Amino acid sequence: MADEVRRRTWRRRPLSDDHEGDPCEHAWHDDVHSVAERRAVWDVVEEVIRDELTPRQRQALVGRIFQEKPLIVLAEELGTDKDNVYKLVLTSFEIVAIQFVRFGILHRPGDLRHEALVVAGTA
Repeated sequence: MADEVRRRTWRRRPLSDDHEGDPCEHAWHDDVHSVAERRAVWDVVEEVIRDELTPRQRQALVGRIFQEKPLIVLAEELGTDKDNVYKLVLTSFEIVAIQFVRFGILHRPGDLRHEALVVAGTA
């Protein structure tokens, strides 16, 4: 029952202007160094998602984080159940965290653990 409510809510959601454009466009007042750092982090995020994740991991992670899709909707799109999507999202977060350490963005992969659980829908 709850899954059906989430599915209907997702399909009826209004389109918003909140997610359009460059994620840095509202940071015009930041100094050049902050903007450059932010852009560098986004470049790493894009590279890791593109090059280090499988197509299914990529679809699950992008769908959950950037498109804010419920797990049940992603499960339908991927032809699986929401538990498997949850695992895909967490595995993807772990891969991203490891790459963030490699690029010097994080000190240790565990720094993203809580955020991964929140995004996946369990914290």
